[in-house]
Amino acid sequence: IIADGDQKTFDHFREQEIKHGRISMLAIAGYLTTAAGLRFPNMPADIPDGLAAFPALLQTDDGKNVLLQMTAFFAVAEIINREAEWVEGGA
Repeated sequence: IIADGDQKTFDHFREQEIKHGRISMLAIAGYLTTAAGLRFPNMPADIPDGLAAFPALLQTDDGKNVLLQMTAFFAVAEIINREAEWVEGGA
């Protein structure tokens, strides 16, 4: 994958691996929480746990709102956590 030994590419791969590892840990914690029956207040009981929740959420206006909020949060979190390449030192 990284035959030339470029440090910048290696650092990028390391950053991506750490990021995906953290996302995976959060995902399994969320899955186990919902599988145990813990839900947000006022969450409809007919929403299944796991990946089956996405099609179920798309069937209602409130569910679509939830998915829109999730997408907006993920986009903002991704933008905020980017390295500021236009700032000297990448603040």
